[in-house]
Amino acid sequence: MLNFIGFINDNVNLSMSQKLALLEDFCTQYGYQEVLDDGSPNPESRREFANHHITRFLRESVNSVRRERAEAEAMYEELKLEAT
Repeated sequence: MLNFIGFINDNVNLSMSQKLALLEDFCTQYGYQEVLDDGSPNPESRREFANHHITRFLRESVNSVRRERAEAEAMYEELKLEAT
């Protein structure tokens, strides 16, 4: 998995408190829970959670465009049914 949060930490000009707020807000937007419904601690850290969701967003976005492009370019013979 790509480390998007690490990239942001190393390359985005924000203070550490702003970076932590960004991570917290992102995780809140996508439903991160510190404690799972069964009461156990979440084994996935906020950083892992964010990387997972950013990766999924990129994959789904690119695949959606590629699927639309392939469908637009696909050749097919139209089915015509006529009563005899």
